[in-house]
Amino acid sequence: STALQKSDSYTALMLGGEVNHKLGEEWSVYGGVDVRGRSYTKYSEANYVMLDGRAGMGYNNGAHLLRIGLIAGRFFAADKASRDTAGLTGEWRYALDSSNQLSMNGQHARYRFVNVAQTSEDYDQSTLGAGWMHAFAGGKSMLVMNVNTGAERDTNGRTDGRKRYNTLRLAGQSALTDKVGAFISMGATVGKFDKLN
Repeated sequence: STALQKSDSYTALMLGGEVNHKLGEEWSVYGGVDVRGRSYTKYSEANYVMLDGRAGMGYNNGAHLLRIGLIAGRFFAADKASRDTAGLTGEWRYALDSSNQLSMNGQHARYRFVNVAQTSEDYDQSTLGAGWMHAFAGGKSMLVMNVNTGAERDTNGRTDGRKRYNTLRLAGQSALTDKVGAFISMGATVGKFDKLN
């Protein structure tokens, strides 16, 4: 077989926002939308757009913050609808002190392909995670560590079968001046499918 390399330029878009409304001293509701996409100049078959929304309730009581909600999204590939997402999400944060915060999160989502020819690739995904954030230098710098474990369960005979995975992410951020900051992030993912494709 022969591999061909093609050069092209693209325009990228990333937009997002969230609205929070307090219902009282402790309870609140929230909703948000994120849009990410990439449009290539010559090869439109590589274009994609990711549209994701979320809505839910929050509970804040001193050091504890709890959020539960619904998520939904649609992925467009080559300017056509490709895949829908719907699921549940939850997050708990606990402030140990003014410099350290622990967190746990979980998500279960259904991924369903729009094209009938691709429905064999449908799957459900469940993820559990934990994190730690440490602030220092008077709150001008911070370190973040997150670990996640999860599984994808094929629901319609996916060729690769079930997938299990684990991820690790480390990040750091620091304000160099009042107007300039630096950010670094690194991560790794290890995954294994039940079947060989």
